[in-house]
Amino acid sequence: MERRFGRPAANRADFYGNIPSAVDVLKPCEKTRRSPVIYLAGKIGHNDWRHSAVPDCEFSNDPEQAWPIFFKAISGKYSYAGPYFIACDHGCSHGDATHGYAEGCGESGAFDTNHGEVSLEYARRKHVVEQCQAAIQKSDYVFAWIDDLTAFGTLFELGYAISADKDIFLGIKSNSNLEELWFIETAIREYPYGSVLYCSTVENAFAAFLCMVDEDVRRQKIESPIELNFYQEMVSLGCKLEPQWEIAIEDKIYRADFALPDKKISFELDGHEYHKTKEQRTDNARRERDFQKAGWKVIRFTGTEIFQNARRCALDAMELIQGASA
Repeated sequence: MERRFGRPAANRADFYGNIPSAVDVLKPCEKTRRSPVIYLAGKIGHNDWRHSAVPDCEFSNDPEQAWPIFFKAISGKYSYAGPYFIACDHGCSHGDATHGYAEGCGESGAFDTNHGEVSLEYARRKHVVEQCQAAIQKSDYVFAWIDDLTAFGTLFELGYAISADKDIFLGIKSNSNLEELWFIETAIREYPYGSVLYCSTVENAFAAFLCMVDEDVRRQKIESPIELNFYQEMVSLGCKLEPQWEIAIEDKIYRADFALPDKKISFELDGHEYHKTKEQRTDNARRERDFQKAGWKVIRFTGTEIFQNARRCALDAMELIQGASA
């Protein structure tokens, strides 16, 4: 699998900012500032894989109603932008050529097209296309799953996501006769922020996608070149740190440069400004005592150490972690 998923934070100014204004129709409690937004593309079916990925994701497809964003609906961390489907336990609105738009139970269908009025069916189709486009625009990541050659809407969604400059993960069912997907597969592989993975199940593909999103989110939080160098060396040694980890101690909220929360170990990387003034030295000493009183071990490196030999610093950190676990 090629991995070119994710991008520098500078290339996504709104990554941790407000969701675009198109989502202002949401209730305040459904808005988020820090939860990246995901769109799940793929052929829609009755009780399909999205139902386990996003519980309660069915949404009435009213042509007058915009799709909402469900706050932290995916793994308790990431928000869901769409698509939404007609709510019908009988599956009347799912299947070939529907994309979840079709008539609900007991509905008759169309207006009188002989008098120039648009049918209800067409109005719903138009609404789905518009809302899919709007949801992709609101999203930070697009995951797509293709397991047959009739996912025509998914091909459009992927093309639209490329044009909207979104991070894209395409999962394709392995051991299947899908050679005709070579065009979209090649397009995603050549796209700077795309990744393609063949998987036996959508569950495996989605799990791999979430791992990649987790890693991308971590990297977005890294604030300086020395932090990035240290983080990359730690990852290469099999240790994934949590960047900019918030620690509540009594009535204060501190933020460690990196942390291993389960082990209560924090890492502080001191830049050139760290010991600049007496006040800064006093604040930093008080901060470290607070960490220690709360049971946290503080491992500290200077920026010069990391700049000169980040690998050595990472190896020292691993020894200290192992010693703390003994």
